[in-house]
Amino acid sequence: MLFRCADGDGEPFQGTLASNQVILDALLQYGLPRVVGDCKAFINFTRENLLEGTALLLPKSHVVIEVLEDVEVDDKLIAAVQRLHDAGYTTALDDFIYHDRWLPLLPLTHIVKLDVLLDTPESLANSVKKLRPFDVKLLAEKIETEEQNQIYRNLGCEYFQGYYF
Repeated sequence: MLFRCADGDGEPFQGTLASNQVILDALLQYGLPRVVGDCKAFINFTRENLLEGTALLLPKSHVVIEVLEDVEVDDKLIAAVQRLHDAGYTTALDDFIYHDRWLPLLPLTHIVKLDVLLDTPESLANSVKKLRPFDVKLLAEKIETEEQNQIYRNLGCEYFQGYYF
């Protein structure tokens, strides 16, 4: 579930407020189960959302908590993700490019999202190789062609998002 500003008033984009708006709309206006059915909604969470425990307000059966790529990984963030993991939430790392800073979160992560437009298939294949020791599912996002679909399916991705679908 993504937030898109419709008014075009030039106000600066604030990720935490956008995530909060998505959550409120999904829960209060529509009812999350009505929006996603038997599926799970992937919802972006900023560092602030994670530290505040906002995700704990959502039904774990209907959401995947996406940790954004620009969050600072420190003891506070690791503890927040640990709380989600211990509570049974599904977590994902968004727009993942392998870096050692992610190592503390990988054991707490269920899904790693690979943005196929951010990197080359060869570089992402290298990241996939480094992720093999961890018990994570791979999601290829921004798939736009059948060729991309096949490349990332062959790399071991199990989930897919994008205009192609």
